[in-house]
Amino acid sequence: MTTSKLVFDPFSEEFFKGPWEIYRRMREEAPVYYNEEHDFYALSRHEDVAAAFKDFETYSSAYGLDLAMVKSDEPPMMKAI
Repeated sequence: MTTSKLVFDPFSEEFFKGPWEIYRRMREEAPVYYNEEHDFYALSRHEDVAAAFKDFETYSSAYGLDLAMVKSDEPPMMKAI
């Protein structure tokens, strides 16, 4: 059985259509995932996320998104164009 390369791109259409399989594979295959295209790391296991949340000297979300950036009443830019 051949499996495809794991790609986690939270900005992709595939991810928005159904992230559950990607998250499952991340937990099993790459609990600490690095995305070269967007230059970020993602943690997928609860215990890792909880530990990172408490260790702000080692882990940073300085370049991450917060809910204010994600949640908006404006339509997505694609639809506006």
